[in-house]
Amino acid sequence: MTAINKLVCTTKKYTGFEAFKEEVLRIATIFGNTFKIEKLTRTGLRCVNAIPFVPKAGSIPLREYLKIGFQLPPPATDKFTTMNFTFASAVGNGTINARIEHVMAGDKSHEAILLDFDYAMQEDLVFGKIETYLEESHSVTKQMFEGMITDEYRNYIRGEEI
Repeated sequence: MTAINKLVCTTKKYTGFEAFKEEVLRIATIFGNTFKIEKLTRTGLRCVNAIPFVPKAGSIPLREYLKIGFQLPPPATDKFTTMNFTFASAVGNGTINARIEHVMAGDKSHEAILLDFDYAMQEDLVFGKIETYLEESHSVTKQMFEGMITDEYRNYIRGEEI
């Protein structure tokens, strides 16, 4: 997607970071050379993951998938039937914006936990360092995802568990 001041590269069939990076750099080079871009106002990487689940006793089995917890005052509990949690945190040279949300298919046939991580940098950016910015963004979003999921879920996505 392009606009007067924006270039966005997106994929739904993610085959790995190296292939994605190669395509982003190819497109960015064409865009940058065509429009003689030298400075950038923002650069970042957004990663969205959906973790399908089956409710347990009517609740989202959050602790089976994520290493996060909430302490709520009584009478509330952490047996969520739905949730939407967002935060932003300074990390490295930028900010990570994260959203953890319960989503349901339109036909209500299945549910998922949506993990949406967007790491962005906005200061002193030059076009010639796009690859460095992309690498940093990938490192931060990957660390966030890897640090948040449980070992059991990690084994499942690697195909080591059923």
